[in-house]
Amino acid sequence: MIFNIIKYTALIAYLKHYKKKIYIAFSIVALFFLVDYIYSDVQEYLREAYPDYEMIALLIKSVLVVMLFILLLILFKPTTHSSLTSNSMQSNAKNNEIIKAVKEKDKLSSNLNQHELNKSHKPSLALSDEDRKILEEVKNKKKLESKADMIIKGVTKK
Repeated sequence: MIFNIIKYTALIAYLKHYKKKIYIAFSIVALFFLVDYIYSDVQEYLREAYPDYEMIALLIKSVLVVMLFILLLILFKPTTHSSLTSNSMQSNAKNNEIIKAVKEKDKLSSNLNQHELNKSHKPSLALSDEDRKILEEVKNKKKLESKADMIIKGVTKK
């Protein structure tokens, strides 16, 4: 009982995932049967009226059926390994960019912490130009990190 439920659930998921391809395949098969049905009428007519052209009509029907079969094969051909690797390479490149941005942010944070330690020994409380630049860079990197987190969350949801 449980096996049947799992089996039918998997079948439904498969049908939902490939709904468009299955629809096209059934359309092609229906077209094949339509061509066969129409050809049988044409064949009877040609046999009585023009017996010389019956072979040409059979050849045309055969070409149509072979073209439909090739179309079905093309429709259901498996994805190539190269397309899968190119997709994974693109996602790896995006992930590497995110990792690089986060590492840069960590580096700037450590620089800021080190700068604050050095600054704590100074008696003045005013920010220097260098302090402002470091703070601005840290703010920009935090924005970048939040965007990276959003991207990572979006990738993991898929």
